[in-house]
Amino acid sequence: LRHGTQSKIAWNACHHEYENEKNIWEKGDAVLACNECHDMLASEGDVPKLKLAYHRNCQNCHKALARQGKNAPYNRCNACHAKNQPKK
Repeated sequence: LRHGTQSKIAWNACHHEYENEKNIWEKGDAVLACNECHDMLASEGDVPKLKLAYHRNCQNCHKALARQGKNAPYNRCNACHAKNQPKK
């Protein structure tokens, strides 16, 4: 919620449903859990596995914001990944 309310990030930046390579998801459409489309262990066709999808979307967005001088950490892995946490 913080991303949407404080950072004013559009809903479809994270929520998506692609048709002909275009995101047709609109605010008010059903919100599926990420793992309903993104498998935890393997990519399938054009759908990346869950970890890769998170990294591409979140990390790439944070890198772009950091280039604009905004506070958007993208290389502090422990902010999301606790130390000594088993890797999946």
